[in-house]
Amino acid sequence: MLDKGMTQQEVASIAGVSQGSISLWKKSYDRNGDNGLQRKKIPGRPRKMTDSQLRKIIFLLAKGPESFGYQNNLWTLKRITKMIKEEFGVSYHPGHVWKILRKLGLTHQRPEKRAVERDEDRVKEWKEKRWPELRTKAKKEGKTIVFMDESGRSQTPTVVATWSPCGETPTLNHVFGWSRCSIISTITPEGGFHYRIYSCSIKSSQILTFLKHLLAHIKEDIILFWDGIPTHKSNIVKDFLEENEKRIEVHRLPPYAPDTNPDEFVFRYLKYVRVPNSCPKTHYELLTETRNGMEAIRRRPQIIQSFFRTAGLNYQ
Repeated sequence: MLDKGMTQQEVASIAGVSQGSISLWKKSYDRNGDNGLQRKKIPGRPRKMTDSQLRKIIFLLAKGPESFGYQNNLWTLKRITKMIKEEFGVSYHPGHVWKILRKLGLTHQRPEKRAVERDEDRVKEWKEKRWPELRTKAKKEGKTIVFMDESGRSQTPTVVATWSPCGETPTLNHVFGWSRCSIISTITPEGGFHYRIYSCSIKSSQILTFLKHLLAHIKEDIILFWDGIPTHKSNIVKDFLEENEKRIEVHRLPPYAPDTNPDEFVFRYLKYVRVPNSCPKTHYELLTETRNGMEAIRRRPQIIQSFFRTAGLNYQ
C-alpha cells in the first residue's frame, strides 16, 4: 500500500495499528526485506524447575500432606507452594503453582471417604474371585442377579457447584426441617430396576414387603447381594429368606465397602445428577421429585448398566 502511494496514516487506519508501527515495519523491511517482517519469538523468563523436578511434584503429592508434618490429608495451594520451596528451593506464587499443577494433569477434587475398618484384601478377593464365581453360577443356572441398597432424601438440598457471577455466591433457600423420605431399590446387570419410596424410616417390615415385591415381579430365581445392616439380619427377614430359600440366594457384600454395590451409585446419580441443589418446600414436593428422578433412571437401562462398570464388576 505504501508503494502504491498511500500515506502511513492511511495504511495504519486500514491495518488497525498505530502510525508508529507502520513506520517501524517499513524501516525493518527496507533493511531486511521479508525477513524483517517475521514475528520474533520473545524468550521470556527462564524456567525455575526442570522437567524431572516438575514430575517429582506428582510423586511428592502422592505421599500425602501428613508425611510433610500436616495434621490432615488436605493439599492446598499454600501448602504445595511451601513444599516446593522446601524440596527444590524455588519460590512461586500460589497462583502460578495452580498453573503448574494443571499442566501436570492434576485437578482440584473432592476426596472420597473410606472407612479405616475396610479390608482391601477382602474387597479385592470379592471382585476378582467371588463375584466371577457367582456371576458364572447365575448364568449357568438361569438365575437373576440383583443388588439391593437403601438410602434417603430430605428437604435439605444436596449442594453441588453451579455457575454464578464472580463474587456473587448463589444462595439456596431451603426449609430447615426434618421431612424425609426413604428409598429401597434393586438393579440387575441387564438394566432391570425396582424401587419403593417410603415416608418413614426403613425397618424390617419395609424390607420384607420389598422382597415380596421382587418375588412377584422377577420370575426367575434370584441371587441377592446386599450389605450387613441390622434390618437385613432381623429375625423376620431371616425367617422369610428361609421360607423362600429356593427362590432367593443371599450373599453379603464386603463390609465398609459401599463402592462394591452398584446400586449405591443409583442414589449418587439421583442426588448429584437428577436433583442437585433442589429445595422442595413440602413433603409432597420431596416425594414427587424423588419419584420423578427414580423413574428417569428406570427409563435408561444403559445408565443402570454403567453403575456395574463404575463398581468394577464385569458382567461379560
